[in-house]
Amino acid sequence: MDPRNKRIWAQLCAFVGCMLVVAWLNTSAAAQTVDGSSSGVFINAVGEPNLVTTGLGTSDFSWGEAFFSGTDPSSLSFTGTAFSTDVEQQFVVGTLDYFNGATVSGTQATSVDLEITLNITSPTGTDANLVFPFSLVNRPNTLDPIESADSIFLSSQTTNRFFNLDGRFFTLAIGFANATQGGFENVDEFFVFENESASAELIGIITPNVTPEPSTFVLALLGLLSLGLIGRRRRRR
Repeated sequence: MDPRNKRIWAQLCAFVGCMLVVAWLNTSAAAQTVDGSSSGVFINAVGEPNLVTTGLGTSDFSWGEAFFSGTDPSSLSFTGTAFSTDVEQQFVVGTLDYFNGATVSGTQATSVDLEITLNITSPTGTDANLVFPFSLVNRPNTLDPIESADSIFLSSQTTNRFFNLDGRFFTLAIGFANATQGGFENVDEFFVFENESASAELIGIITPNVTPEPSTFVLALLGLLSLGLIGRRRRRR
């Protein structure tokens, strides 16, 4: 075989070998079990000009001035939970309790962030702090209970966040499920009827980052460069 063809084949084999290592690492990550617990606080509320909020920095957040004396404004509460899940399997991240109160226009919040902390105990002890922005949809009240239902909306661009686990990058994606009486849900939106309370589970799934880490690319490039240098040295001899 022509020496140049041999060198090309050697470089190709080295590159394929590196990609197989990447695939093996991702397969190993997908088989991992992750144990830990979750907690969360509400931060960074944004709203109308006369915004009224309480509870920022805690797991219990309320917004808007109550429309009727002696009633409560709208509120959200997050309750974390212990979990043990395989990577790429659904698990319960926590529970959201939502009260849809009648509030004064101009005092309502239109968005708030939920900062979820995953206290991971296995495979390694680490905390992952992941911020998920929620839109708060305050609908006008009508005779139609469904049209009057306020909601929490999680856009498709903000349903997932990256974190580092045991030296590898993973993604946590979340969505709503299992709303109780007084509300209803789809994957990215949780609705509650006017003057009603309901809860829904935040369902999560942890997946390995499919993009190889920069260090892997560096090793692959170094391997190819070294093969190229060896080929050049042989031609000089």
